[in-house]
Amino acid sequence: MDNEAASTATKQKKSISIKVRMILMAAISLVLMLVINLVSFLGLQSIQRNQIDSGKHTKIYERLTDVIANVALLEGYQETAARYSLMRDNAKTPAEAAAIQKESDDDDADWKKLVDDTQNEIDKIISSVRTPAGKQHAQAVAQAWADYKPTHQTMLELSHDSSPEATAKMNELLAKDVWEKYENTKKALVDFEIMDEKLLQEVRDESVSLSTTVMVVSWLAFLAAVVILSLVALVAIKHIQKSITLIIKGVGALRDGDLSQHLQPLSTDELGKTAVALNEANETLHSMILSTVSSSEQINASTELLNKAGEQAAAGAEEVDSASSTVAAAAEEVATSVQTVAAGAEEMGASIREISSNANEAAKVAQEASKLAEQTSTTIAKLGNSSKEIGEVIKTITSIAEQTNLLALNATIEAARAGDAGKGFAVVAGEVKDLASDTGNATSEIGDKITQIQADIEEAVTAIGEITNIISSINDYQTTIAAAVEEQTATTNEMSRSVSEAADGMSQISGSIASLAQTAKDSRTAVDGMNEQFVQLRAASGSLKKQAEAFKL
Repeated sequence: MDNEAASTATKQKKSISIKVRMILMAAISLVLMLVINLVSFLGLQSIQRNQIDSGKHTKIYERLTDVIANVALLEGYQETAARYSLMRDNAKTPAEAAAIQKESDDDDADWKKLVDDTQNEIDKIISSVRTPAGKQHAQAVAQAWADYKPTHQTMLELSHDSSPEATAKMNELLAKDVWEKYENTKKALVDFEIMDEKLLQEVRDESVSLSTTVMVVSWLAFLAAVVILSLVALVAIKHIQKSITLIIKGVGALRDGDLSQHLQPLSTDELGKTAVALNEANETLHSMILSTVSSSEQINASTELLNKAGEQAAAGAEEVDSASSTVAAAAEEVATSVQTVAAGAEEMGASIREISSNANEAAKVAQEASKLAEQTSTTIAKLGNSSKEIGEVIKTITSIAEQTNLLALNATIEAARAGDAGKGFAVVAGEVKDLASDTGNATSEIGDKITQIQADIEEAVTAIGEITNIISSINDYQTTIAAAVEEQTATTNEMSRSVSEAADGMSQISGSIASLAQTAKDSRTAVDGMNEQFVQLRAASGSLKKQAEAFKL
């Protein structure tokens, strides 16, 4: 174990952080890229120089080609000048000779210009040559051109001389000296051109070879960079993979609830610090689980005690509820009885007050009845007198009816005597007769009724006298009853007030007992709810303990 710890410590001392590893990989990549770019740059620089040299040699080659063409043209001008001289000498007329001379003079300007152009091109070729061999060939060309150029001036001068000696001299120069110098110049130019073409090909071959070399070296450098980076990345990935595998193992154990695992960090880099942090988290979680188990056991014990206390409180609340219900029922019955007595006393007082009121009213009615009896007796006496007077009037009406009946009878007789003229009068006389007869009958009946009324009035007068005596006796009794009822009313009012106060007191007692009973019920409900919470808390504590015990410590 100590050896492993020592080995781990040694590894940790030698290890570097992932950040530094990444920086090193980036630095190595940068260095390798710089090497590849440097190789490519140097190769391209050499290729560029070769291209410049190739361009120069190409330019020299082109100028040499132009100079060779100019020299060939100059040789043609010399031959043409000799031919113009010969033609002029053989001209048949002066005019023909003058025309030939004019054509020769026209060609002289182009000839001189071509000589100057050739000199300029040769000067440019000499100034652009850099290689020793090129300078040697350029010097040979310059020397040959220096020998060849004066012959043109001589030929130009001789071409303007029309003497036969001049013509002979031109032919001699063309046959020997001019041709030899032309051939020397042409040979020097051709040799220079061949040499330059050879150098141009060498430069091109060197450029191709250099391009191939640069490409091969670049690919080799690239492959070397890939190999080096792959090796560095492989080492880094191997280290990271080991550390990640170790961390995954620890996380997997933590996921499975195994807190007994302890990781051995392979380095002090970020992954090693992660392993250390995972160990610390594991230890912290281990302590938390132990604390959770202990706390859940304490919670279970506390909930047991609280549950028992709650059950006792519930039993006490139930007893209080039962007792208060009994007392409330008894108080309710007493209150009901007192209220019944109060109601009876109130009703008795009301009855007594009603009796007193009725007695007083009866006394008043008796007094009024006595007065009315006296008034009625007087009125009935007056009614007897009036009935007597009505009897006299009826007698008078009866006498009138009898006389009317006689008159109607006489009228009927007279109408019968009158015949048809008296028929209408006879009808009226008959109706009057009937009316007189009816009136007599009615007055007879009225007389009988009045006689009967007079008899009844006498009896009424006698009865009213007796009623007056009875009402006087009732009035005396009502006065005595009113005095007794007044005393009973005072006693009943006092009793009713006392009973009402007792009823109010019992109502307050009943309300207090009902409030106590409701409080006991609320306490019982609260205790029941608290017991349910204790049960849930105990279940949650048990579940928490099971979950905590599921971890392997």
